[in-house]
Amino acid sequence: MNGLSTYAMKVKLDQLLELADTHNDQIIAIQETKLKEQMKLNIKEFHINRLDRPNRRGSSLALLIRDVKYQNSVIPQTSTDLEIQGVSIFWGKHKLNIFNMYHPPNQGCLPDSFLDLATTNVSCIFIGDLNAKHTSWGCSVNNSRGCDLLNAADDRALLFLNDGSPTHHSFSYNTAEALDIARASADVFPFCRWSVLGNIGSDHLPIKIEMKKTQKSILTKEMFWNFGKADWPAFAELTEKVFKSLSHQFNVNWLNLKEVVIRNAKKTNPRGNFKSFKATYMHNDPCLRARDRLFQNLKYTNSDSIRVEFNKTNAEIKRLYTAKKASIMARDMQ
Repeated sequence: MNGLSTYAMKVKLDQLLELADTHNDQIIAIQETKLKEQMKLNIKEFHINRLDRPNRRGSSLALLIRDVKYQNSVIPQTSTDLEIQGVSIFWGKHKLNIFNMYHPPNQGCLPDSFLDLATTNVSCIFIGDLNAKHTSWGCSVNNSRGCDLLNAADDRALLFLNDGSPTHHSFSYNTAEALDIARASADVFPFCRWSVLGNIGSDHLPIKIEMKKTQKSILTKEMFWNFGKADWPAFAELTEKVFKSLSHQFNVNWLNLKEVVIRNAKKTNPRGNFKSFKATYMHNDPCLRARDRLFQNLKYTNSDSIRVEFNKTNAEIKRLYTAKKASIMARDMQ
């Protein structure tokens, strides 16, 4: 997805998050966020892992993560245009490294050293848009970067998950290429299922990678103490009886003191759960259906009239989103 810094681009994020909810996705990788360092990005239920490079072409990466424990990977930044970030999760009982990458479409060489992150004893997946073209993963032509990437991946026994389907459509040039590439280590490859999802108004299509092996989700159950309804006299009576029997040696009795407070708090303080969050997305279904229909027609005909209508529909979706957002802000200010 290309850009998150304007209302026109955030409509894509809404549709991407809706796709994630539909498919129960736990990790979302985004390239070219174009977010400024001072701009905050908060999304309910997601931890956001950003790599901001405001002074470099390509303009930043982001990983949105939920319901899974992870650890950031330390990756030395180079002087090249390659942007890369990574996290480690546990897939079953094994560690899995996931790397999100982007390289702009310039003449810069792709440093094959980044694939050295694929260590022999840890499973890994590399995903992203490197603007590397090769017929091996579905492009119409080969470029030097694609050949270098193919050779480097072969040297490290990394297998391509792409099935040959195009992931990028340029209706201006009437081209369809597989620019978004996914590579996995040999032990992970048999358990991965790669597929292209529907258009969300970007020239890049969303990609889904499903791990067939069962992965337990870490669901946190948020609870709170309702102190307003607590029976404080009963709490005081229960705790004071025990406190009198304790000695004055703080270090010795600390664990007993804590256990007494928590046990009696549960007896006298009602507890409850926070209300579950259900996302609501701002979009116009008729416009989205019209855009999907036009997108399918464009893939086969590339008619000028259909292309104009497709661009108009995308512009209308962005306009409706911006107007809806403005009305909500005005209502909240009142």
